[in-house]
Amino acid sequence: MKNKYFIKTTGIVLTLGLLLLFGGLQAQNRYYLDFDGSNDYVKYSDDATLGRMDGATDYTIEAWIYPVDGRVAEYDRVLQRYYSFAIVMYDGNNDGNVEDWYFQVYDKGSSSWKYYNTEGDATLTLDSWNHIAVINNSSDGSLKLFVNGVDVTTTGGYSNRSLPSSSSNDNLYIGQKGNGASYFGGYIDEVRLKNIAVNSSDLHYNTYNNQYESDDNTAGLFHFNEGSGTNTENVASGSDATLNNGVTWRAWDYVSSHLPLAYEWTGGTDTDWGTAGNWDSGSAPSDNTKDVIIPSSLTNYPVIGTSTEADCNNLLLETGATLEISSSSSGTGSLIIAGDLTNNGTITVNRYMTAYTSDNDGWHFLSAPVSSFTIAGSDFEPAAGDDDLYEYDETAASENWLNYNGGTFGDTDFEVGKGYLCAYKTVTTKQFTGDINTGSYTKNLSYTTGASSPGWNLLGNPYTAAIDWDDISKTASVDGTVYVMRASDGQYIDWNGSAGDLSGGIIPAMQGFFVKATATGQSITMDPADETHSTGTYYKSTGFLAENTIKINVSGASGESNEYIQFRKDATLQFDHSCDAYKLFGFSKAPQIYTNDGEELYSINCLPISMKNYDLPLGIKIVDEGDYTLSFEGINNILDKFEIDLEDTQTGTTETVTPGFSYTFSYKEGDNPDRFVLHFYNVTATPEIGSESSTMIYAYQSSIIVKSFEKPLNGKVEVINLLGQTVYKQQISGTGFVSLRPQLENGAYIVRYRGNDGTVQSNKVIL
Repeated sequence: MKNKYFIKTTGIVLTLGLLLLFGGLQAQNRYYLDFDGSNDYVKYSDDATLGRMDGATDYTIEAWIYPVDGRVAEYDRVLQRYYSFAIVMYDGNNDGNVEDWYFQVYDKGSSSWKYYNTEGDATLTLDSWNHIAVINNSSDGSLKLFVNGVDVTTTGGYSNRSLPSSSSNDNLYIGQKGNGASYFGGYIDEVRLKNIAVNSSDLHYNTYNNQYESDDNTAGLFHFNEGSGTNTENVASGSDATLNNGVTWRAWDYVSSHLPLAYEWTGGTDTDWGTAGNWDSGSAPSDNTKDVIIPSSLTNYPVIGTSTEADCNNLLLETGATLEISSSSSGTGSLIIAGDLTNNGTITVNRYMTAYTSDNDGWHFLSAPVSSFTIAGSDFEPAAGDDDLYEYDETAASENWLNYNGGTFGDTDFEVGKGYLCAYKTVTTKQFTGDINTGSYTKNLSYTTGASSPGWNLLGNPYTAAIDWDDISKTASVDGTVYVMRASDGQYIDWNGSAGDLSGGIIPAMQGFFVKATATGQSITMDPADETHSTGTYYKSTGFLAENTIKINVSGASGESNEYIQFRKDATLQFDHSCDAYKLFGFSKAPQIYTNDGEELYSINCLPISMKNYDLPLGIKIVDEGDYTLSFEGINNILDKFEIDLEDTQTGTTETVTPGFSYTFSYKEGDNPDRFVLHFYNVTATPEIGSESSTMIYAYQSSIIVKSFEKPLNGKVEVINLLGQTVYKQQISGTGFVSLRPQLENGAYIVRYRGNDGTVQSNKVIL
């Protein structure tokens, strides 16, 4: 059995037949270099950037090294700038294990090298990553050596030592001496040379620190992130060094002691991503500049809970590792990956789905957060006769919707960045598995002349975090409003950038949404920079109203809906594609409120702030008979600009809308849905005393004077305080002049004369 539902505005019908049953920083630390200790090395030719080290009186030289036991030998070079400086491996206790190092500077005057040693015989750990650094500081007169942030300079210390001035062909060699000897055996990463003395506390010696960025004091900065080829960039200059004799690129998971500068999951406490004890750093990664490794062979693997907001830059899952993002009736976990994903394990993203009911709730706009996800055989494949899955096509002959079970569906895999409509017979938590989407996605929008509803496109949030509609890049002829179906009651909610029920324009993870193009060749681009955390329930009310905005709510036993009216300088009385919103009717049995300009139906109606007196039809589509209430919020926002009357044309009742005002009415089958009119009277545009007008309104002492220059006054005088409350009314007829004494407190009031012939005149008076 099927019903027909309509997503409709005047002139726009999107029809659906449905079953009732159912970065800041660049990518970092992806690779490092493996030196065999036999003949391979890296060479960077001398240039002006490297020349920043010439004659330096202050400098910092550092690297991450992993000396491999049995491969590294005494006097092997970590790096050397020929006839300038070098870092050299050393067997300090003569036990055959190279577990130490020293720094040396060339003295041109004596044509000899000066040596600077560490204290102790084993400052390095073999078969492990070590951060080594040399800092020469002329201000305090010292030269110091550090390992993993600890000062290991020999007892007594060293006085500062300037580097020699430039010599011809002072190339930089990494992994050898420069003359075909003393090859390093092990791994090297993150080499940096600066011509200033950095503070030792600013060294990135913890494995969970960030990658360095270059500045004007940087002479060499090598991240070794290329991963292939024979060139590697000196970030400081943009020029390349060359890899010689088979230097090998290695990825993160090549050794058990992982690459420097990444948070490593240990699962030492439990499975909660946010628990500090589950990370080697003693704290969870706190922002999207941190790299994360989830290693293999652990007992506990991370779960991002429904209230957890997780961030990282690059993310690596080793073989056998798992990561899960939770989802429940209270919300969905949120993960933002600002960099790259390397997934050698298993990632599961859960999506909680309420069940379809006879009240037509339980419909979901869905989008896949992973790539290449096949529908057939997955949790999302609909069971024939019970469930439904649809994609939208504005050119489809059968009511714009293509049915998976009906055989008209076009996709075998969920398309990244595309939205789908689905409903399932039972409440369930379904699972996506695969590589999380981390890229930038441009979606070309359809606009087909002659289609029943041209320009409507159902897109989808492709990420494991919410995205902000206001931040998404859109071409010029894309409407400024986004539309989402609310699963809890089957009605559409929207956002135009400053008003609407889609709070703040935040589109949840895995959420489909409608956009409208008004011309061919349009597109939107979703980017990781558009992501934002939103881990709670899918939708919340805005809790505030923007300036010059009112919200009209209609409520009854079957539910409620809202209409927004904004007064803006950029608005017109016609449909403004930049800010107005169409009224889309979903599946909800709740009363659906809208305004009507005679051409379109609106859920957000933007009107010119300079508007004069205006009558705006207000309609309510109702399914169930009963009593309903209209209430108004934000009236205080416009009291200084407009007065509003609500007219019920069915009962003949007209009432002034004031703060706290509500109106209750009854509905019976057959009643006209377009029974209300909002009358707007412009306050600020009315003539002042002495201006050319047929009627003058002013105060004299404690009296209110209303005077007509052309014809007798026949109508009603109303006095309204600045809270919008009508505090005095008086009928007048057959006179050209009337003096009223309403016995009111001193203060400012709006006085309005409404003639029986339809003329309206208002003015502000002071009593």
